Amino acid sequence: MKLREWKKRDPVTVGRALCAKAEVDEKEIVAIEEGVKKEIEEAVAFADASGELTYEELEQFTYKE
Repeated sequence: MKLREWKKRDPVTVGRALCAKAEVDEKEIVAIEEGVKKEIEEAVAFADASGELTYEELEQFTYKE
């Protein structure tokens, strides 16, 4: 698949287009995007603060017994 085709499937682009089609105000779209960015930043901060799992912990959630 070419880059141009992937860009058409981009969730941000598709989401903005759907919001525009539904006549959602630009301010509301920006507020949604800012909220999403904040959630992502919080998730990354949590992951960074959590530390790495040991091999045994990783294995516990990878293989079914």
